[in-house]
Amino acid sequence: MRTGGDVSKAIACGADAVMIGSPLARAYEAPGRGFHWGMATFHPTLPRGARVQTVQNGTLQEILVGPAHENDGTFNLMGALRTSMATCGYKDLAEFNRAELMIAPSLQTEGKALQASQGVGMGSRGVSATARPGEGNGHSAPAEADKTPALTGAE
Repeated sequence: MRTGGDVSKAIACGADAVMIGSPLARAYEAPGRGFHWGMATFHPTLPRGARVQTVQNGTLQEILVGPAHENDGTFNLMGALRTSMATCGYKDLAEFNRAELMIAPSLQTEGKALQASQGVGMGSRGVSATARPGEGNGHSAPAEADKTPALTGAE
């Protein structure tokens, strides 16, 4: 785990805990002074993986709870988790841990081809999303679409 997004995705997928070795090693207070042992054990008689060096560039507090001075997701890991939870509408970790997930196809591969073949989304070749039903995309809309009432604040 390197970014708050990584932590958030792991928790949403059901993880009860995450291993954040590299971010903690980046802290000025870290005892390894920017070094940590990697997770990969590539030899059966060695107790650890390779020794990995990171750049020490923040305090433990900045890395875990902010304030962030970089916009790359590697600072304020808990703030990123809170933001992800709020964005998805979850109020606590237990609820977020049971989030409903959807695996979407990559837009550069399957998704893009499906959108182009259906003439929707990014595959609509510049047709405005505000085009009137039946105009601009070669498809006609049902007559009921024009009769749908708009949502107003009075309802």
